[in-house]
Amino acid sequence: VSSSFSPPPEMRGKLFGRWQRLVTFPAGFLFDYLGKPAEEIANGRQNKYRDFYKTFDFAKDFEDKKKAGVFHSVKP
Repeated sequence: VSSSFSPPPEMRGKLFGRWQRLVTFPAGFLFDYLGKPAEEIANGRQNKYRDFYKTFDFAKDFEDKKKAGVFHSVKP
């Protein structure tokens, strides 16, 4: 009687397990990233801009561009 039944395939469930790993882990990381408050991300960006412009010399930058000829074609 047992010879009429074929044994179950050994690969059963392997594809679903692989798919589950490929989808669940990135989805978990995505939800973790989206779970962070947007303020935290925005504050970091604002701090970088603030620190950059604290030491930025606009007059020196303008003179460097003027020497390089950036404003050569612009009429005064």
